[in-house]
Amino acid sequence: MSAPSKSNTPTPVTTIQSKDWTKVVTPELNTGTDDETEVVVVKQGERKWHKQARLAEQERQHWEQEERQRKEREEAEHKAKEEAKCKAKEEDEYKAKEEAERRAAEEQQVWEEAVRAWMMAERAWAESEAEQAWIKVEKKRVAEEEAAKTRAAEVAAKQRELVTDVLKKRVRDEARPSGSREAEAGGISRESHGYGYSPWVVGMGTGGCGCGYRFWIPTPIPIPTWWVFRG
Repeated sequence: MSAPSKSNTPTPVTTIQSKDWTKVVTPELNTGTDDETEVVVVKQGERKWHKQARLAEQERQHWEQEERQRKEREEAEHKAKEEAKCKAKEEDEYKAKEEAERRAAEEQQVWEEAVRAWMMAERAWAESEAEQAWIKVEKKRVAEEEAAKTRAAEVAAKQRELVTDVLKKRVRDEARPSGSREAEAGGISRESHGYGYSPWVVGMGTGGCGCGYRFWIPTPIPIPTWWVFRG
């Protein structure tokens, strides 16, 4: 700041200063020299300069305080905005993560259900195949049993027929005279000493009491014809 002017024109001052200034410039009180007047003016100018400097400093400090507060507010607002952005970003990431996990869980559940359905279908198919195989085996077994029963029934029928024929022949033989039966039996026994087929063998034996008895032995195998006894 430049030095105060040395002119005799006074600068505006306060009421007190104006009174002092009046005393200085009043001709009745102005008993000093021009140098004294100049000293007074210089002092007043210095006081004014100091006051202006003090006011400027106060204004500067006030401006700096306001600027600092403004910057602090801006920084706080910027920080709040950044924190809000970070929080929103974190929330978005968390929601995206939850959505991805939910979709993955749903896909896993769908896949597991598909696998279970496939396994159940495979098990059902295997059980069906096993059941079909068992049914085939059971049908074959039943057919074989039926065939065996049929064959057994046929054999039994033939045996019954043969027994009936033998019994009929025996009845006829027993109805003949005893001499002719013995002659026929002796002829058969003397003339046939080879092997032949006979479904029934008639045997003779004696009991413990010495009395004779007759028994029939069914046999489908070749036997010597001389084993056959006719009574």
